[in-house]
Amino acid sequence: MGLSIGVFKETLPGERRVALVPKAMDLLAKAGASYVVEAGAGLESGYSDEEYVAKGATIAPDVHAVADSAQVVFAVRAPEPGGLLKKGQVLIGMADPLSDPQLSARYAE
Repeated sequence: MGLSIGVFKETLPGERRVALVPKAMDLLAKAGASYVVEAGAGLESGYSDEEYVAKGATIAPDVHAVADSAQVVFAVRAPEPGGLLKKGQVLIGMADPLSDPQLSARYAE
């Protein structure tokens, strides 16, 4: 079984980006990766759930389902640590340590 990659829907007001667009999924899928995408994750960026499904992704009903099934999680903005991500899970996203050094410190703990 290959790498499982999850994509969170952004929750910060005004954030319209998505951490992974359907077009970018091909390369890692060829290497055996699977994808689980939170429902509606790409809508603000102009990508429907159906576009992700067409690239082989599974659509998860909520952020917890994504976190529970992915080894690596992509997010534009790193969510607050605590409860959502498991120890050893990889998060790829912006923590913005210059503007919010406390967020990075909480992850380091």
